[in-house]
Amino acid sequence: MRSTASALLLFCFGLTACGDDGGSPAPDPDAGTDDPDAGTSCPTGMTEYPLERPVVEGDSPVFPEGFLWGTATAPHQVEGGNEASDWYLWEQMDGKVAGGGRSDDGPNHWDKYADDLDLMQADGMNGYRMGIEWAKLFPTREAFDSLTPDEAAVQHYHDVFAAMASRGIQPMVTLHHFVSPAWLVDPTASAAERRMMGFASEGIVDDFERFATWAAQEYGGEVDLWITINEPLALVLGGYLVGAFPPGLTYDPADDLLLRVVRGQIFAHAAAYDALHEHDTSDADGDGEAALVSVAKHQRVMIPEAPCSTADAEAAAHIHYLMNVLFLEAIVRGDLDGNGDGDLDDPEDARADPTLAGRADFLGINYYGLSTVNGRVPISDLIPGIPSITDNRTDLPKNDLRWAIYPGGFRTVLEEAAEYGLPIYVTENGTADQGDVLRAPFLVDHLWVLAQAVADGVDVRGYFHWSMMDNFEWAEGYCPRFGLYRVSYEDAERPRTATEGAAVYRQIIEAGRVPSELVASHRSYGEPTYCE
Repeated sequence: MRSTASALLLFCFGLTACGDDGGSPAPDPDAGTDDPDAGTSCPTGMTEYPLERPVVEGDSPVFPEGFLWGTATAPHQVEGGNEASDWYLWEQMDGKVAGGGRSDDGPNHWDKYADDLDLMQADGMNGYRMGIEWAKLFPTREAFDSLTPDEAAVQHYHDVFAAMASRGIQPMVTLHHFVSPAWLVDPTASAAERRMMGFASEGIVDDFERFATWAAQEYGGEVDLWITINEPLALVLGGYLVGAFPPGLTYDPADDLLLRVVRGQIFAHAAAYDALHEHDTSDADGDGEAALVSVAKHQRVMIPEAPCSTADAEAAAHIHYLMNVLFLEAIVRGDLDGNGDGDLDDPEDARADPTLAGRADFLGINYYGLSTVNGRVPISDLIPGIPSITDNRTDLPKNDLRWAIYPGGFRTVLEEAAEYGLPIYVTENGTADQGDVLRAPFLVDHLWVLAQAVADGVDVRGYFHWSMMDNFEWAEGYCPRFGLYRVSYEDAERPRTATEGAAVYRQIIEAGRVPSELVASHRSYGEPTYCE
C-alpha cells in the first residue's frame, strides 16, 4: 500500500492532473477481486463501466415559462484587484499557480461588466450568478468589526445590480466563492496558525453571520437569490487535504481538522441563511419572495476505478456519501454526521437539529462529471479511497483538463437532488475547451438531458453555464478556457470573442428547447487541447 503522502499526491478532486499521465495509475483490471484466480469472477457484478452517451434525438422537451437562463462567475476569477484576500497572497507564492498566473491578469470584469452584461442581454440571458467579494468590501479586520466597508467597492456592486436590472437580468449572488479576506485566512502564517483560520476558526459562525447580515441590509433591495458558500467540500479538499488552495494544509489522519472545517461551514451557512432571511425583507423581483437561500454544491458521479474491485466499489459509495450527501443532509434535514462514518449514532452526531434543518430554500447544483475511485489505496477510515477528477479509464470524451464529459451523470445528480423535495438551480455546468471543439456538443447534450429531466418532473428553475468568459482558474491558471466568450489576454483591452458554444447557447435560449438541428449538427466532440 502506498504511504499516505503518496496517496495525497494522487488525490485529484477539483484539481488538474496528479500524475505523469494525467490521472491515477491504471491498475491491473483484475486487482481487488474476491477470487484468488484473478479474472474468473467479478464480485461487484460490474464487468464494464455502465457509461454511455445518453440518447439525444430530435427536439428536446420545452423548458418551462420563466426558466432562468444565465452564466456564472466568481469575483476573484474575473475582477482583479483583490489584494486583501488569501488567494492574492497565495498567487504570489512560488509554484502555487500553473504558469505563474495571477488573478490581476484576467478578464477585468470589474471595469468591463457593462459590456459583458450587454453580451448576456444580446444572447437572451435573464440571469447571472455572480459574487460580492468580502475582501474588497472589508479589506481589514478593523473595517469589518466596525462595519465600515470600502465605499467604492460597495457602490460598484450597486452599479452592477442596477446595470443588470436595466437589462432584465436577475442576480444570484454568492457570498463566499473559495476566497476569504487575508485577515481571516493568511496562507503565509505558520501551519499551527492556519489550522485555526477560516472555517476552522472559533469565530467563523459569528463572522459569516455578520457578513450575511450586512449584505442583506445593503443589497437586499436588489437581490432575492443568495448562495452562501460555493462548493464547500471542494474548498475543504483543496485547502485542507492536498494543500492546493489557501490555507495550504495537507491531511493528517490523526486529527479531525477536515471534519472541523466541514462543521464550521455547515453552521456558518445555517447562521447566514437565518441572517439573510431576517434582514433581506425586500422582494426585488416581485415574485412574493424576498430571499431564497442555498449553497452551490458540487455533485459528482463516483464510480469504482476498477469495475470488478469490491474495494473500489465500497470506497466509491462512501466517497459519494461524503461528497454528495453529508452536507445536504445537515442543512436540509438537520442530520449532522459529525465524524463522517455514515451513521447518526455517535456523540458528535445530531438528528433533526432544529438549528440546521430547513436551511435551504432550493438546491444549487454544480455538475462537471464523474470521478473514478481507487479503494485499494485507502487514506484513512474517513477517506477510504482516492477519487480522481481526471479520467484515463473510461472511453468517454475528455476536455482539456482530462475530465470525462458525461452528460448521463447530469441526470443522475439531478434525480438525487430532487429527492430532497426542493427546487433546483444548476448553478454551474461547463467544460474546459481551448480549441472551441467541445462546448457546443457539451451544451447540446447537457441541456437536452436537463430538458428531459424537467419534463419528467425534476423541478429545475434555472441553468447557469460556467462561465461567461475565460477567467483565472485557480491553481490551473489560464490554460483552461471555460468561457462562452474567449478573452484575449495578450491585448490590454481584454476583448471578448464569441465561441461556437455561445452561438449554440443563444439558439437554445431563443428556442426554449434544444432544437433538432443543433442535435444533428453537434453529434461528436472534437479532440481536446490538453493543459500540461
